[in-house]
Amino acid sequence: MNVKIVEVADPANILASLDITATVVSNIGPKITSQPVSAHICMNQPYTFSVTATGDNLNYQWYFNGNPLNGETNNTLTLADPISTNSGLYYVVISNMNGEITSDEVTLSVTEPLPVDLQFIAFPNTVKTNSTYLVEMEEHNQVSDYVWGLSNDKVSFMQFNDPAENIRNRRYIQTGSNKGSCTLTVTLLHVCGNRSVSKTIYIDTPTGIESVDSKAQLYPNPVQDVLTIESHSSIKNLIVSDMNGRTVYQSQPRKDNLQIQVDKWSKGTYLVRIVTEQSATVHKIIKK
Repeated sequence: MNVKIVEVADPANILASLDITATVVSNIGPKITSQPVSAHICMNQPYTFSVTATGDNLNYQWYFNGNPLNGETNNTLTLADPISTNSGLYYVVISNMNGEITSDEVTLSVTEPLPVDLQFIAFPNTVKTNSTYLVEMEEHNQVSDYVWGLSNDKVSFMQFNDPAENIRNRRYIQTGSNKGSCTLTVTLLHVCGNRSVSKTIYIDTPTGIESVDSKAQLYPNPVQDVLTIESHSSIKNLIVSDMNGRTVYQSQPRKDNLQIQVDKWSKGTYLVRIVTEQSATVHKIIKK
């Protein structure tokens, strides 16, 4: 503040004789009052980050994964059509002539929707009466559940006592004694929209217990000591479960034939799940 005092003869008019000049200089830096917020969105769903700050003549610069975003110099950052590559860490630096401040680092996760052409990994178009088969869907991220349904009682789902064996993206199905057809439906509950797939199972006359993949052979059956498995293609995964759903044997042999020592297994019926490059099938064996 600059003050100039001039002597005057008339004190009553002293205010008129004062020449006062005041200059106020701000020295307040930016201060954030509202931080940007992390979000989990679906692909192509617009999203806006925003920040609120106090201070004079504020400048903004937004960053993505540590790199400045060209042209993003406002208090908001809008992603109009985000895709998966927009997932990452965001923050904004706010500055003026008295300093700068950096916002919280927040995360944007962009999830892709389920594909339109969902496929079954294993699906037996034609099955035999009084038999057991495997139906399996692809596993997808962000699916909260797989809801399975059947159109009639010609086919039923097997339920295991062990919850760990009731794997959500696959079901073991059992056919009854009646021929005909049954429609199987599975609905995938997804954060970016549900999708359903339906296919028809045709039930034919029985020819004994057999797999959809007739090229795989398991013998002897019933078995007492050593079970031999032969397939026309390399076996990627092999799982044997008892009828309570407990896994008693599992391997990834990566070959088309192998032998399993079963002499210490309890007597009873077992399900043998064989996964190859071409199919995933289920076979019943009896341990005597």
